[in-house]
Amino acid sequence: MFCPYCGREFGSTGSRFCPFCGQDLAPTVTLTERLSWIQMFRVLSPSEGGTKYRAVIVGGFAIIIAMIIAIVFIYATSPVSPSAEEPEIPTSDLVIIIDENSQITLDGDFSTGTLCAYQDSSGNIVIYLDKKVADGYDRFMWILRDDQKNAYNSITKDSAEISWLEPRVGQFTIVVYCYVGDEEVPADSFSGTLTYRGDKKVNNQWEYDGRTFTVNSTVTMQDIVKYTDPSIVSDAARAGKDPNAFLSFIVTDGTVADIQEKLATQYERYYGSFKVGSYGYADFVLSFVQSIPFAYDTMNYYQSDYWAYPAEILFNGCGDEEDHAILYTSLMRAAGYDCGLLVLPGSTISAISVDGIPESLDPPLGYKIGFKAYSGKIYVTADANSYNNAPLATMRTCYEMDSQGNFLYYGDLYKGDYGLYL
Repeated sequence: MFCPYCGREFGSTGSRFCPFCGQDLAPTVTLTERLSWIQMFRVLSPSEGGTKYRAVIVGGFAIIIAMIIAIVFIYATSPVSPSAEEPEIPTSDLVIIIDENSQITLDGDFSTGTLCAYQDSSGNIVIYLDKKVADGYDRFMWILRDDQKNAYNSITKDSAEISWLEPRVGQFTIVVYCYVGDEEVPADSFSGTLTYRGDKKVNNQWEYDGRTFTVNSTVTMQDIVKYTDPSIVSDAARAGKDPNAFLSFIVTDGTVADIQEKLATQYERYYGSFKVGSYGYADFVLSFVQSIPFAYDTMNYYQSDYWAYPAEILFNGCGDEEDHAILYTSLMRAAGYDCGLLVLPGSTISAISVDGIPESLDPPLGYKIGFKAYSGKIYVTADANSYNNAPLATMRTCYEMDSQGNFLYYGDLYKGDYGLYL
C-alpha cells in the first residue's frame, strides 16, 4: 500500500500509522479530504514507487483539467443574451416593445444611458439610475408626471430604482433628484420622457345647445407611429415654417373618418339630416373640437412650435391653436365641406364655406363677425381653440384686414406667409 502523505510504498504492518512519516492512516479519512496541493504533487513524484496508481491519478487529473478548459472555452465563445433584469444600455431611439399594438419610446437622459428602463415579467416598467452614477448618492426622490393631465406621483427611497405599476398609454416625464447624506438640497437631478403609444380609447363629452353629447373612438398605434414618423414631414414643416406643407397635416381617413361619422349620427339624432355646406353642422363640429383642452407645444412635444396631425391631438387629449384648426379642418373635409387653414399673425384658425350666417349670431366679448372672400367665394372663420368657445363665423377683434388683403394684428401691419390655405 501507499502512504497518502509521503507517497512511500510499504507492506501491511497492522498499524494505523505510516512507518516512514508517522501520519495517521485511519480509514475514515479519504485521500481528497487530507491531501494538500503540495502533498498531491508528492504522490505524483516519479522518483518514488507506485507507478500503477500514479498513472491512474495523472490520467484523472488530466481529464479534469481538459473538462475545465472546455467549459471555459464554451462560456467564452457563447453569445451572452441580456437577462430581463439587466437590459442593454439604452440609446436615443430606445423602444420597449410591450406587444404588437403597444410600445414605449424613451428619450432625455435615457439616451445617454444615465437612466435605464425595461419591462419586468409582471408587465411593470422598471426605471433605474445607472449604477456608476447612483453609487455617488444616498437618497433618491423619484417623480413620475403625466404630461397630458399635469398630474404626478412622487416617492423618496434609498434605492436608485422604481417600478411603474400598470403603465398606461400617454406621455410621461420621470425625474430623479439625488441627495448626499442628510442634505436637504439635491446634489444632482436627471430626467427623461416615456411616450407610451398604443391603441387609445378616446372619450369626448361636451355641451352644445343645452344638450350633452358624447363621442367615443380609438386612436390606433398604427396612426400614431405613421404620423410621428420624422421621414413624412420636414423639421421646418413641423415648426410651421414651410407654407407648402401646411395642408399636408390635413387628413380625412382613419380616426378622423370614424369620429366624423359618429358626429354626424349624433347631430342627425337631434337636428335631422344636414346637407354639405350647412352652417348648423359646421358649428356643431366646431363645438366638439373646442371641447378638447388647450395645451402649449412645449408641454406635449418639448418644442416651442409643433404642428400636429389629428391623431396626435386626439391621442394627447389636448393641443394648441393650430392643432385644433388642423383637426377641425380635417373633420369638415371628411364631411365634404370646402375649408382650409387661415394662417394669421400669432395664430392659425380655420376658414370654411357655409350657406350663410344666422341673423341671430351674437359674437362673445372680444370677438366679431369674421369672413374672408377668396376667388369669389365667402369663407367664414372658425376659431377652434377652447378659449371662449366662439361660434362659427366669429373671430378675435385684434385682427383686421386692409384693402390690399394684408393682415393687421393689434393695428400693426404683417406681411408674409399669412392668408387662407385651401
